[in-house]
Amino acid sequence: MKYSLNKIELDSVDSENGLIKGVSLMTVGECIGHGVYSDLKTLQLIYELARDGGIKSFMNHEDNPTVIDTVGVFSGIYIDGDKVRGSFQSLKSFKQHNQKGYDTLFEMATNAPETFGISLVLDSDLEVIDGKKYLRPTKVESADFVGEPAANKSLFSKKQDEPIKDMKKITDKFSGNDAALLKAIKLMAGDPTMTEDTAIETVEDQMDQERIQAIMDENTSLKAELETLKTELETVKAENESLKGNVSTLESDKATVEAENVELQTKLSRRGFSPIKLGVKKESNGLKEQYESITDSKERMKFARENHAELMKIYR
Repeated sequence: MKYSLNKIELDSVDSENGLIKGVSLMTVGECIGHGVYSDLKTLQLIYELARDGGIKSFMNHEDNPTVIDTVGVFSGIYIDGDKVRGSFQSLKSFKQHNQKGYDTLFEMATNAPETFGISLVLDSDLEVIDGKKYLRPTKVESADFVGEPAANKSLFSKKQDEPIKDMKKITDKFSGNDAALLKAIKLMAGDPTMTEDTAIETVEDQMDQERIQAIMDENTSLKAELETLKTELETVKAENESLKGNVSTLESDKATVEAENVELQTKLSRRGFSPIKLGVKKESNGLKEQYESITDSKERMKFARENHAELMKIYR
């Protein structure tokens, strides 16, 4: 998709040499009529796309413009606070073949820059933040002179005697770190006297403080986790001691049962009964039949005494 964006804001005009310096190409804010917004990240992306090759320019938004419709080129792209700027250099052919258009453009830039502006034509993705759609340009096609731009108030953004800030050092320093870049740009936008070096130093100090705070927060979290682990360890130790007590009780109960068993076996032996092996269950192996087949009472009693345990299991 393409978005037409900007009103002309510039720094100085040199009609003799076809040069307009410090032209505002886009300003942070709503792109009127498009339902989208630009922010500092938008400016950074435009800067990265256009800083090396520049941006060609047309008079108005032409349908399918060709190279022969080009009137000039914007170069020296840089970020200045809440704007991205560049300098317009007209083509010699524009002046030679369209003297009226050339004269009108430079006269208006000199005497009435607030009446027209720049409209960027972009290929762009969109990023939704808090319900608003923000431009994320992937290509800058042209920067055209128009009467009603969508994202710029005028050709010049500042009084012509006010210096323009070049933020190339900042954009190079924090390339790839959007958060740091935005902080530095906001610092310079809020303080006209601040230099790039001061802004970089301030942001780096803030980043150091944030890293230190993050380490301290992590240390506090680790200490809390350590205390939790200590509490859990004490709980495990207490449970272990409790289990040891249970084991001792079981061992004592086992010893008592074994002693009672020995005493019972002794009593049975004195009465002529065979020892009982607790917990062992055997098959009858014909004992029941043998016992029931004995008719002599004395022999039957003797058989019972000798096979008491097995017969008890059968007849219980």
